[in-house]
Amino acid sequence: MQYKAIRKCQYDQHIWKEGELLEFPGKTVPCPVCKGEGCIKCHKTGRIDPPHHFMPVTHVNVVEKKAEVDAEISELDAIRAEMDEMGKAYDRRWKLQKMRDALIAAKKETGK
Repeated sequence: MQYKAIRKCQYDQHIWKEGELLEFPGKTVPCPVCKGEGCIKCHKTGRIDPPHHFMPVTHVNVVEKKAEVDAEISELDAIRAEMDEMGKAYDRRWKLQKMRDALIAAKKETGK
């Protein structure tokens, strides 16, 4: 399982920067030093947990995310074309919600 560093920290003789990924075998693993008998590294528990300054990474399906982004871009292009057709000004930096609001306002002004 992968864990992401939430802040700069030191763990396992390595300095981790924020955002770096740590490959950890599971939620808890037997201590490799003492083989489960208890030592300083595992705080005498015999197992090692992921450090508290790492959070688990949830994997996002890239194909689904790309489809969502493509749908948003196509809707933005359609709204921009409609705004151009009406002769109304807009900013290309505007996101989808602001473009929708501008289109509604432009339609109210022109009476369409």
